[in-house]
Amino acid sequence: MANGLTSNEQVFAIRFERQPINEQAILDQLADRGSANLEVAVHGFWSTESINIYVKRGYSDAGVWETQVSHSSGGRDKKEVESDTQAERNFAKALCAACDWADIFMADYGAGLELAYQMTREADKAERLALIENDPALTVGEARIMMSRMEHGDVSYRVFNRGADRAFHNGMLVSCRKTRSGAAQFRFAGQVVSRDHLLCRLIEKSNNVVEL
Repeated sequence: MANGLTSNEQVFAIRFERQPINEQAILDQLADRGSANLEVAVHGFWSTESINIYVKRGYSDAGVWETQVSHSSGGRDKKEVESDTQAERNFAKALCAACDWADIFMADYGAGLELAYQMTREADKAERLALIENDPALTVGEARIMMSRMEHGDVSYRVFNRGADRAFHNGMLVSCRKTRSGAAQFRFAGQVVSRDHLLCRLIEKSNNVVEL
């Protein structure tokens, strides 16, 4: 191209993949996580993230959203652009384009970011409560049976928080061993606990336990 820059589709690279900017995907990520990062590739530099555009929710001032732009050339790619001066011009133009994009994005969407973020929090909370509601807790009787089996037999359990996604949570190991004096010593998640404390912890957990 005459100005030495690649097209918009080539200059901006999101997550190391050269593709057009998907603003809806960015908005979805902001609503879900409260932050998003666009990685910008510059013609004449080998890095796919020579410039980074950050859109994020403020930590110290909740509800305030901001953009930040950082840059590091990452080294020249003389096979792509031989001239150093032309490559640096490309970098300057790409940096200005990144700043312009950040300003326009906030002008277009900034006012609605907090509402979308809070709505996602409420939806996540409702989903979490529904998962817990559909995952009953151990009853006192069930917990006592488990404790008796651990105390008098060679068995242990893995218990889970109610509503936990077991694809991502390994649960907590509950076991019992006899001390030298013959007393039962219960362990919950690696810590020695009293009988009463263990009972209180167990009745908080899902009744869908795994026997080991």
